[in-house]
Amino acid sequence: MPLRLILVVRHLLEPLVLLWLLQAMGFSWLVSILLLFPCMFAVRLAEMAFQFSVARYLRGQPFKAPLLAWWRESVAWSVFGLLQIPSIRPYCQGKRPVTFVLVHGYACTGGVWSRWIEPIQAAGFGLCMPDLEPWVLSRQQSVEQLRQIIADLPPDQSLVLVGHSMGGVELALCLRDYPELQARCVRLITLASPHHGSKLAGLALTPGDGPSTEVDSWLEVAPAVPTTCVVSVDDNLVVPADSASLPNADNQWLDGAGHLALLNRSDLITTLVSTINADLETHQHGNRTNRASV
Repeated sequence: MPLRLILVVRHLLEPLVLLWLLQAMGFSWLVSILLLFPCMFAVRLAEMAFQFSVARYLRGQPFKAPLLAWWRESVAWSVFGLLQIPSIRPYCQGKRPVTFVLVHGYACTGGVWSRWIEPIQAAGFGLCMPDLEPWVLSRQQSVEQLRQIIADLPPDQSLVLVGHSMGGVELALCLRDYPELQARCVRLITLASPHHGSKLAGLALTPGDGPSTEVDSWLEVAPAVPTTCVVSVDDNLVVPADSASLPNADNQWLDGAGHLALLNRSDLITTLVSTINADLETHQHGNRTNRASV
């Protein structure tokens, strides 16, 4: 069963279960319906409070903006299931010969990128937001699937590879294992990606989701493409938070957002699109300079 369908079913079953519990407690239908959404959000607040508490214990130091991060993460997870409902085209060509390839993390789908669609397309870029299925793939299987997805894109398109969480690690592995893709890559951007592993990695249910020494070494010693790592200092899943950074990368540190809520930061999206525009202008200026010197 596709993960997108599983997430939608889960999102629909949760209110039904809560309604049944409220009815079993003796509330009328009207009161049960009025209490439903506050109860659902209260459950999410409690779930995220537990996650942040465990992360706080494992990291051994306080968060910078814990209450704001906890609230934003609770909201992000509350609407997460709804993001899986719309049908998203896997590839949309833009007016410019550059395509953003947005790769989701573990147990997610391309629906997590819903807030990225309008800014990227407004800038004239193409967009590819694949669902990696089935969600129980090993890391190497995901990397091979990514290679095929990228290979199927028009060959005249340059690529901006953006990965959230494990998606960023898998994109780095894809560039390492298939070096022919590096020439097409304008920039690799990883968001809250545990390049050096996470103390919470044991929560993963699929094989091969621990830290990757090989990709660490490749990225740290000689990055093949310009690399940006976005790190949330209030990450509730990547512990320690600096595991999402790399020595030779442009590391951008943000606070007040948890692991999933990081994707909803409109200022982050705007900054990254501006970075790509600057990369392309630099590349075009270099080409003009080279032609003038010939």
